[in-house]
Amino acid sequence: MSTISHHNMIYPVGDKHYDFSHIYGLKHIAIKLSGGADSAAVAYMLWKTIHDNKLDCKITVLTTMHQGKSFQADHATRVYKWLTREFDSVIVNAHLVNQNPALPDDGKVISIGYVEYQQLLVDYAHEHMGVEGLFTGITANPPKEVYKEWPYSGPTDDREDSDQDVMWNPLIYTDKKGVAEIFDYFDIRDLYKNTWSCEQYSWPSGRRKEHCDACWFCKERLWGFGSYL
Repeated sequence: MSTISHHNMIYPVGDKHYDFSHIYGLKHIAIKLSGGADSAAVAYMLWKTIHDNKLDCKITVLTTMHQGKSFQADHATRVYKWLTREFDSVIVNAHLVNQNPALPDDGKVISIGYVEYQQLLVDYAHEHMGVEGLFTGITANPPKEVYKEWPYSGPTDDREDSDQDVMWNPLIYTDKKGVAEIFDYFDIRDLYKNTWSCEQYSWPSGRRKEHCDACWFCKERLWGFGSYL
């Protein structure tokens, strides 16, 4: 009787070990894919684990985008298609995309229920598609002395939840420089070029050709990777 080595499911990068061995035996996994570098790094290791170990496990991709940010779904699609070309044995069951409302109002944007709209996709995947686990690309913050001068600290709140399960959130203790280490460890800067971090709205098309170089997420990307592309 053949056995499988979990050695091919654990990736030592810098001072971290990213362990994907818990997916062994599972048949259907979901991943939140935002089009950003963080979820792309997790997705790469997930696809690689399934491909290299010949696992019978399919993947459903989940993307929630803001109205006015269709680039989120565009880049999520570019990421998973890149991965499909790289790991052609991995089955993508579906790419589920929904959009939460966001409307410009007197120079400001009113966004309604982004987290709730994400949860709608997650619930549907679990309840109606038989998904057995969900990966995310949630990362740690940069050091406070780095981001304290950035435009605002909104993203810091949901990244400091001590209840996050590292099994399904493998980057929870990894900041953006650590994410860059993952891309360099696997020599996949070509995948990085397909990702997007800027969170500035774009009306009416929802698409942007360049990072704005001003928002919190642009600052973090440049700090971590040294370049936008």
